[in-house]
This record gives sequence, structure tokens and C-alpha cells, in this order.
Amino acid sequence: MNAEQRKVIPQHRFDWGELFESGSGVVADLSQALSLYQKAASQDDSDAELHIADLLAKGKGVGKNDKEALVWYRRAVEHGSLDAAARIARGCFWENSFSLRGEECLYWNERAATTGNVEAMYTTAAIYFTGHVYGAQLMIDLNKAVMWYQKAADKGYANAIVSLGCMYYEGKGVPKDRKTAGAWFEKVDRSRRPVEEGLFGHDGCDEWLARGY
Repeated sequence: MNAEQRKVIPQHRFDWGELFESGSGVVADLSQALSLYQKAASQDDSDAELHIADLLAKGKGVGKNDKEALVWYRRAVEHGSLDAAARIARGCFWENSFSLRGEECLYWNERAATTGNVEAMYTTAAIYFTGHVYGAQLMIDLNKAVMWYQKAADKGYANAIVSLGCMYYEGKGVPKDRKTAGAWFEKVDRSRRPVEEGLFGHDGCDEWLARGY
């Protein structure tokens, strides 16, 4: 077997693994899917490593195991998977998964944010704004909060748009400016994007939020 053939085999195994996982054109078989993913992963296929981690994190076809899932997500990150970093970030921030606390959770959120993941941009901003993530108290950094809210807002992420508007409404990290706040709030109206998750630390913005946007 030559080097080119060795490169192709992991991808074929991964593709078949996806078919068995989804039941597309074959009878769904999660055990077979996992076996194929593991064979592809043995040759550092990051997509296969990501899928193994997902199965472990969700308990699909195998016992749910966050500790092992994290091992596989980290392997996938090492081999170039941006999605794996985003999964770790989301898991530790929203779901309190993987037993990652404080600085470590911030690290994964900011790492995912720097690769362009818009949700991670928002959660990174929220951590810097509140100085809090699942019981751990961190240093508040309003400058970084504004920066990451701005980046996420520029990509149309509704929670970030509202949060940035609230910062201007409250005068936190930026000059208090109700006109600029209103301009940001109007962007949510025009985009018709719902605020999908709770906001963090913007109690002073309740007056506007009570309007039902």
C-alpha cells in the first residue's frame, strides 16, 4: 500500500461511519459507525475524532462519558478541527460539561472565538463582562467584553447586538449613550433575529428588555 492509498482509507472509513450513524442508504448501526470512526481516528482523522467525541458526549451507541469525550475533542483540535474547539467551549459554558472551570473554560471559549465561531465570541464577551462562569469568579475586563460583543454583533448574533446596546444604555465599558444604544436595539428589530439565550449581567437594561424585543 502506497502513501496516497494510506491517506484515502481513513476518509473512506469516516464516510462509511457517517452512513452507519445516520442510516443513510444502510441500516443504522451506531456500533459499526463507532468502529469505523475509531479506525479512521487511528490515523489522526479529525472528523472521525470529532464524531467519536460527539457520540460519547451524547451517549449515542455508547455510554455517555464527558471525560472521554473531552479527550477525543482535544485530539480533534490538535489535528485541526475548529468544530471540536467550539464543542468544548459550548459544553463548558452552557451545559457545565467536561468539568472545566474558570480560566480553562474561558480559554476554550476565546480559542473558538478567535477562529470565527460567533457563539463563542458572544460567550467570551459574556465571561469578560460578568467575570463569572459556573461558580468561578474571574477578572472583569469590559474592554475585551466590548470587543467580543462587537465582533459577534457585526456578524448578526442577536444576543450580542442586545448586549452591546445594553452596554451603551448602561454606560458600562463605553460612554453612556442612549442614542447609540437605540441604534443597536433597532438592528435586532430589522434582523428579526430572536434573542435565543438569556443575557448576562445587564440588569440595568431591563427597562428596554421589558418592551418585549
